[in-house]
Amino acid sequence: RKFNYFEINKDQKFMNKVIDYSAKSINQFANEVKLSGKNFILIILPSKNDVYYSVYKDEILSKDQINYKEFISILKSKLDPQINVIDITDDVINFVERNPKIEIYYKNDNHYNLNGYRIVSKFISSKLKSLVKKN
Repeated sequence: RKFNYFEINKDQKFMNKVIDYSAKSINQFANEVKLSGKNFILIILPSKNDVYYSVYKDEILSKDQINYKEFISILKSKLDPQINVIDITDDVINFVERNPKIEIYYKNDNHYNLNGYRIVSKFISSKLKSLVKKN
């Protein structure tokens, strides 16, 4: 497995701007969806870096460590509380930690492979069912 990180992610000022812009865009879109009489659900799919950061963090030089989950946490805190958010990051991390031999991402790519899509779709389906029951 290859852990990738992007130098720009270490620039906190830049990342704050990205998070603020993303939250603003999501909030605006969710409001437009609501005004059209529909429900908006934000599904957060963890990237390869989100998932494997916890696995490899002890092997990464401290100067190169980037806590991707922190970015998602900050983003979620800036969203309208009326937005339904499904975040499967912890589910996928737990799956990878329990099943280290099952590859869910392509080795040289940050996209899910067939196993990854199968596993992620089960987590999303489960959370959607819970959300529907709750509402």
